[in-house]
Amino acid sequence: MTLQKKHEQRMQYCIDLALRAGKATKSNPMVGAILVYQNRIIGEGYHEKFGEGHAERNAINQALSQYPNLVKKAMLYVTLEPCSFTGKTPPCKDYILEHSIKKVIVGCLDPNPKVAGSSIEFLRNKGVEVSVGILETQCKQLISKFRANLAGRPFIMLKWAQSADFFMGKRDKQIWISNEYAKIFVHKLRSEVEGIWVGTNTAIIDNPSLTTRNYNGDNPVRIVPDFKQVIPMEHNIFNDEALTIVITNESGRHRGKHITELIQKDDELIDILKNLYKNGIHSMLIEGGKKTLESFIEADLWDEAYVITANKKLETGIKSPTLMGIKIWEKRLNSDHIVKILNDSAKIS
Repeated sequence: MTLQKKHEQRMQYCIDLALRAGKATKSNPMVGAILVYQNRIIGEGYHEKFGEGHAERNAINQALSQYPNLVKKAMLYVTLEPCSFTGKTPPCKDYILEHSIKKVIVGCLDPNPKVAGSSIEFLRNKGVEVSVGILETQCKQLISKFRANLAGRPFIMLKWAQSADFFMGKRDKQIWISNEYAKIFVHKLRSEVEGIWVGTNTAIIDNPSLTTRNYNGDNPVRIVPDFKQVIPMEHNIFNDEALTIVITNESGRHRGKHITELIQKDDELIDILKNLYKNGIHSMLIEGGKKTLESFIEADLWDEAYVITANKKLETGIKSPTLMGIKIWEKRLNSDHIVKILNDSAKIS
């Protein structure tokens, strides 16, 4: 195996470690790290939870507990540039120096203006050999949620199901397109985000619960605009199975301990998103109808999309939205075909 292949294999392991955190890092990035000595991993770690130890520190600490004499002889691999400032934890760049690690392999630079290459420069000036760019695209994708959060808005995932002839439903009528396996996959997606948004019409016509009932995970906060106060209070989106945020311009109608009214003077999408972020919604799944989905697409306010295509045809109905982006992967779930698309030009401000 070439050295490049070894680097890539080890960085992929770091990425896999980072993904274990899921949404527990909240607005912080998912990061994974390993310490390698003579082709053997002697320490590994990832950023497990918001406000707790960073991946580099966790990997170094694990190695110190088992192989204290090997740490300064090892190479550190980390998906994201080490932090350079004190936040909830001390700077990782200083911890690397403190333990005399002489070689660091970094996946991608930190987009945070407080870091933005400064840690790399600092370490190099202190005699540490630093390489950047191993599996860079994959490492950047790993922090796409963090990048959106830096701009003060949630990370946004779109999702819709469509027929083989590209219709996503019938007007004023609920219709199931995807199969049971795809439904479980969607409920898994719901468990990975803090919020789930549907449009007013979808809430009225489909009367969805928006829970993770087909997957073992936490329910997201349900988010729905109701500026005209038209969604019946007996609909499922207002039941007590999960928390609900109602976006409205008039307070008082939507009552319940599990319901919060988010008062907006207008329906400007970016303003709503920034308000939701301030209320703890760091990632959000959009499951609305065509009008809702296209409002996010036209504003270029989406980061990932999951498009589920069934093998059945509808022949008439509501045409599916169209997207421009990069296909990350595709897979089959029995008769359904799922494509994940990345928006590499999403607005972050």
